[in-house]
This record gives sequence, structure tokens and C-alpha cells, in this order.
Amino acid sequence: MRFPTVGHGLVFGLAAWLAAPGSPATFADGPGYSGHTMSGGARIAADPQSAALLRPFQREATQARPSPDDMAKTLEKGSSSSEVRADALAGLPLDKLAPQDRRAAMQIVDSLGLFRRLPTISVECDPAAYDYFVRQPDAAVNIWRVLEISDFRMAQVGPGHYKADAGDGTVGTVRMLHSGPNEHLVLCIGEYKSPLLPKPIEARALLHLETKFVQERDGTKRAVHRLNMFVSFPSQTVETAARLISPVSNMVLDRNFKEVSLFMHMMTLAMTRQPSWVEQLANRLEDIPEEARKELVDITARAYVAEVRRVEALRRRELEAARPGMIHPAGAERR
Repeated sequence: MRFPTVGHGLVFGLAAWLAAPGSPATFADGPGYSGHTMSGGARIAADPQSAALLRPFQREATQARPSPDDMAKTLEKGSSSSEVRADALAGLPLDKLAPQDRRAAMQIVDSLGLFRRLPTISVECDPAAYDYFVRQPDAAVNIWRVLEISDFRMAQVGPGHYKADAGDGTVGTVRMLHSGPNEHLVLCIGEYKSPLLPKPIEARALLHLETKFVQERDGTKRAVHRLNMFVSFPSQTVETAARLISPVSNMVLDRNFKEVSLFMHMMTLAMTRQPSWVEQLANRLEDIPEEARKELVDITARAYVAEVRRVEALRRRELEAARPGMIHPAGAERR
């Protein structure tokens, strides 16, 4: 049965920060990581261009690396309970929407078929890089295509407006309704077509992404984010079928959200350790505007410089902490 893809995955596949339907990529296998299986890995290794891009990281392959659970820490598990749903509905920024967008959002809320709050995850990530991929989901999708992780396609058709094609009959649109410092509200409309079905299966989803950044004692920054999903189906039959398989599809969605969190971490790692790799990768992103490619390179350069300064400052503090205290002639330590 295709409903893990067609039901929940239909609309989530249209949101670029959730993995494309049917593409369970483990992004922890990106630059600097080894020991896990990433969908498409064999194709990447066989591609001379991709292999050349990944080669700078191979020297770290024998080093012990943190596990995906360490890199993307689950602070709170996903939930579909009525209490969590009520809290999520109360938190929707409907008052910040234009009238027509508010009506579109309320149509989903008023005919809500499925709800899911995905896990709250903490992941080390450069804030500017995080913001970039939220604003430019087509860049993330294009990276997945270049690295042959997914066949998913996304193209910008207007400011904050994208069309998407999963390549399996799933097509739709993604539109940013609201973008604030700590939250984003996205409308996804999709349908699945198949010769085996008498008519397309349709679904609409409202995605509310909430994010805050915290700084660790060593100066690294972590994104703490969660995503609330509201889905409506025009067909009662489709909604019933989607509810029946929701225990399975919910696990897929929770896992995909964690993997996309790992993607954010992997890109930050690449930017701060091998900025030339990201620059070469950006030059291969043919499905996004030239300005978006340049912005990715600029963000990478700033992230690299910030990381160099952070490490230098950390080393200075460690040296100062290890330096013995100077003794005054009177025998007192200088403070």
C-alpha cells in the first residue's frame, strides 16, 4: 500500500525540509561521517564528480564519530494526542497572515483529518545556514539531486512559492504564508496520480516550524526546533485509510524530520571544515537561481571564519586556564 507516501508523505514530500517520499537518506553519512548507510551512496561513489567532492573528508573516515542520536538529540518525542493538538492549534500565527492566507489556513484547520507534532530536536547548526535552507528549500532539494540522494524536484515560481515533483506521480505546491524570527508557516497542496487510481488523491497541509537557537559554553550554536503538521483530505475514504496507517507513517515522518536535522548539521560541518567542497557543490546546483548559489557560498565563507574565530577563542581560554598563576614578591597570586 502506498499510503505512507500518498497520505502523510504526499504533503510532507512537498515540504523540502522533510525528506522526499521513498528516499530514506541518512544524512549523517555526509562529509566527515562514516559507518552508516545513505540511500544513493553507491551511486555517489560511482560518480567521479561526487567522489571528487567528497574526497577531502575521507581522511577522517577512520576517526570515531558521534552517532546520529548524539548529533541530533531528541528532546521530546513526536505526538498526535488531543492535548498536543490543542496546544499546536493555539500556537498558529493566524493573526499574522494576510486575509486570503488566513482563509486558506482555516480551511485546513476546520476540516482537520490528521495531526502530528514531530519530535523536538536539538542539532548543532549555523543559524545563517539554517535560515538559508528554510528560505531556499529548493537549494536543499537540488543538493540531494546532485548527490543522487533523491529524485525529488523543486522549482521556485515566485517569492516563497515553489512547485514540487517527487517523480512518482506526487506533485504539488509549497508556499510560505508567514516567516518570522522563530517560526515559519507553510501551506502545502499536493496530489498523487496513478493509472491504477480512478482519480488523483488530494491532500492539503499546514506546517508550523518553530525554532530557537541556544549557544553552548564552547561557543557552538544549536537549533532547537519542532514542526506541527495539520492535514486535511477532500475525500473521507482517503482520510480513513490515512488514519489506519498513521502509526506507521508517523514513525516515517518522525525519522525524516530527524534526518533533515542531520542534513542541516552536515552542511554546517561541511561549511566550517571544507568550505571549498560546498563552493564546488554550489557550482553544480543548476536548478536554483544564480543569486541563491552565490548566497550559499557567502554563508559558507562567513560560517568558516566564525568557526575559526570560535576555535581560536576557545584555545586561548584553555591556555589561560592552564597557565600557572603569577606570584608577586609579597607571595600573593595576581588576580
